[in-house]
Amino acid sequence: MNLPELGVKRPITTFAVFLVIFIIGMVSISKLNIDLMPDITLPAVTITTVYPGAGTEDVEKRLTEVIEDAVSTVPNVDKVISKSQENVSSVVVFFKWGTNIDAASLDVREALSIIAPTMPSDANDPMIFKFDASLMPVLFLGISAKESYPDLYKIIDDKLTDQLSRVPGVGAANAWGGLKRQINVKISGSALAARNLSIDRVTRMLAASNVTIPAGNIEIGTKNYAIRIPGEFSNVKEIGNVMVGNYMGVPVFLKDIAVIEDGFKKQQRITRMDGVPSLMVVVQKQSGANTVKVAKAISKKIKEIAPTLPKDIKIKKVFDGSQFIKDSIRNLATTVIWAGILVMLVVFVFLRNLRSSLIIAFILPFSLIVAFIFLYTAGYTINIMSLSSLAIAIGMVVDNGIVVFENIYRHRSEFGEGKFESAVFGSREVGSAITASTLTTVVIFIPLLFVQGIAGILFKQLGFVIIFVLAASLFTALYLTPMLSSRMLKIDTRIDRSTFKGRFLEWSEKRFTALENFYAGVLQKALAHKKRTILIGVLIFVI
Repeated sequence: MNLPELGVKRPITTFAVFLVIFIIGMVSISKLNIDLMPDITLPAVTITTVYPGAGTEDVEKRLTEVIEDAVSTVPNVDKVISKSQENVSSVVVFFKWGTNIDAASLDVREALSIIAPTMPSDANDPMIFKFDASLMPVLFLGISAKESYPDLYKIIDDKLTDQLSRVPGVGAANAWGGLKRQINVKISGSALAARNLSIDRVTRMLAASNVTIPAGNIEIGTKNYAIRIPGEFSNVKEIGNVMVGNYMGVPVFLKDIAVIEDGFKKQQRITRMDGVPSLMVVVQKQSGANTVKVAKAISKKIKEIAPTLPKDIKIKKVFDGSQFIKDSIRNLATTVIWAGILVMLVVFVFLRNLRSSLIIAFILPFSLIVAFIFLYTAGYTINIMSLSSLAIAIGMVVDNGIVVFENIYRHRSEFGEGKFESAVFGSREVGSAITASTLTTVVIFIPLLFVQGIAGILFKQLGFVIIFVLAASLFTALYLTPMLSSRMLKIDTRIDRSTFKGRFLEWSEKRFTALENFYAGVLQKALAHKKRTILIGVLIFVI
């Protein structure tokens, strides 16, 4: 029993199959993440090492070259690019496409751990970064204040960024700009020289006085207590009372040679919003998280936190990545919907029968919904590329259904077959033809599945979606269309000229007959003058 026969003889089973497809599709759509583009992760890691006080040549010889030699032995390395400058070494390791970047990062860490003893002791530990487009910031918040500005960084760091970091899907929330608290010790050079002291000694004495020292354990019965002697500074006065040396038998305190103030770090970034001093909070999402849902959760959290902040603090969204995504997806989704409506209007104009148009219309949603099932099971997202593939395929998915339905209609109207016989025989007659036609279209998109690099990441999803949608349209045309045609199709050869519908059918029939006659005439001339026809075709191709 083939598909058309199964569909016609088992209508309840057919209905159940497509109902299950519809339900699974709806669940898949509700669970799919929404993003602007497909997940783009470059197969590369950047190794940055800070070497304070080192010149370019020292950084090159003692860090960059050593790191290059070590990472070059890591499996699947394609190329290594490095840059050396004062105080900083930067090495970028590119891997072959298809390499698991997480595993490659672990291999790089292992290679660096092997050479760690040979690296300069005063150089910082190497930092490894991976490039993942999905980790780009999704939200920039501008936060301004007037009276509270000196304490703005601390307030936001304590009450906002810490809370935002706990929102599900948020990877990190960091504050940029603002004033950061710092105890500034401004030493007088003349006072230092007059007491025969050095900066190095003062620094060491200050560091030694700001230490909490463990003092062992005390056992009392069955309990063991850890003892420590707190020695960290709690206020500016304690810092000033630190003895840094003696001069001619007289103790010298830090306050004697320096001015100590509870101030701020020197600003590296100055941020303003609407002309008012401010700071910026940058929020990143976790890899694989839904950008739109994360941004919505962040906005909700900000509304909860805002009443607890000082009244002069204003929070404004400078950039919301989810809004751009929603606008882009909405515009493309609207395009897809309008394309579907126009396709159905064209079908209605040519078939001139509402029931016939509805039979064809069922192919469209069931074919497209299979695409969302595939996207969910494959771990993809709803993005511009996946929706673009639907927009491309939307005009092709009804082709198979139209061919099948037209042949069923011909068997009913011209051959006088019954509704069940015409549905089975009409579908079976063109089944091989539309299968071959669909396969030839599918073959066009198969090469996209083997493209490498960023182009492969972008267009592989497009190829997969179109292939699955076309396969679903073929399945629907051979299974659902015959069943619906056997139940819904009615042939009415009588034309009632007294009604608008009758006059429209008569008018349109004359136009289509004229079009068919014109085409028949052109075809007759082309067959009668084969060489001239071929020549015209070649000229059109050349031009």
